[in-house]
Amino acid sequence: MRKKYSWTLDALAHQTHYSYSMIRSIEKGISNLDEEGRNQFAHLFDFPSFKNNMQEKEKLLAQINEIDFLHCSLQNEKRKELIDQILSDRFLIASFLFPQYLLIELYKLVCDEEDEKKIEELRSLIESGIEFYSSKELAIYYHLLGIHANDIDSETSYLLQAYFYDPNSFMINLHLSMNTYFRQKLTEALQYLNRCKSLVFQYGSYFRFIQLSLLEAQIRIDLGDYQSSLQCLNRILLEKSVLDSDLYESCLSLLAYGHFRKKDSLNALIYAQQALQTTSEKPFLYLIIIFSAFRLNDSCFYSFVYKAKDFLLDNKKMVNSFDELIPWSLLIDGIVAWYQSNYYLAIENFKESIKAFDMDPLRSWILECLIELSEKSENLEWALHYQKELTDLVQNQTLSDSV
Repeated sequence: MRKKYSWTLDALAHQTHYSYSMIRSIEKGISNLDEEGRNQFAHLFDFPSFKNNMQEKEKLLAQINEIDFLHCSLQNEKRKELIDQILSDRFLIASFLFPQYLLIELYKLVCDEEDEKKIEELRSLIESGIEFYSSKELAIYYHLLGIHANDIDSETSYLLQAYFYDPNSFMINLHLSMNTYFRQKLTEALQYLNRCKSLVFQYGSYFRFIQLSLLEAQIRIDLGDYQSSLQCLNRILLEKSVLDSDLYESCLSLLAYGHFRKKDSLNALIYAQQALQTTSEKPFLYLIIIFSAFRLNDSCFYSFVYKAKDFLLDNKKMVNSFDELIPWSLLIDGIVAWYQSNYYLAIENFKESIKAFDMDPLRSWILECLIELSEKSENLEWALHYQKELTDLVQNQTLSDSV
């Protein structure tokens, strides 16, 4: 409150009977205030008094659990209403439930995707009183930080801390499954996903059930289990009438991806084109179309290339910030060079592009391409080098089995 009012320690000392050093020790948590002192500071910051409301803590904790439940079950409007209702009680700031008030405020900022500065200021406040939180609250806190994290290392660290405090949280296990999948720890991703599957029915969300099925299919495609993955995706596609547009598009995209990895170019091309027609354009779908057209020696190959290049030139069409970091043009140029039998140029383009795919499922596909191109250029040394990289990657993907 002092910082919010832009008061210095000296200014606050001047407004009270406390010394500069005493106020500083109170702020650091070294010294405590009696009831009279608490009320004096409450009045100073425009509160009628400091609320001794510890008896209401169980009710507030129940509301925090309800917010978490609403998040899991995708009842977003109800979640927002409950958060706003709690935060509208300004008097919680001047009370013993101030730590819980901050946690709910963080929930709102993260879910509303507020700017980094606001969240960082709130995080600093929470960290100063971290000992006031239960294990459940700590799990929620670190989970929110994981959702908001800007890099994969921070996200991983926060999510693992959240998991330590609540290993049975549906959302924490879901985000850890996504996180480990992105890092290509595939069997580990399945372990977190299996925990989600055991918890999902308590939330009664059809969207979550389908979301888990799609994620499992995606992981199993990268593990090479194409048959069960494609069967699962085709079963989901039969439920088209009850799928929303996002789930339907995701299912089509994964069918394209599954056939692409299975080297079934015809079906990969068909499903990728269908997916493009149902939603906003995605560079990955263009990549599948161009590579499939190359494998099929399709007469529309260059037409697909031109459409993809036009799309990539229009950055406003990029709906995913991750897509903006990927050198899609390099990959497309590599396929075009391959189509023209310019193997060395194709290798250079693929070699340059793979730098952006350290922890992405496309890395294994790029390595497969580099092996094939090296063999076509009769460079056995390169072929062996990329084969070793691919073998190491596959071992890394399934390492958690042995652990």
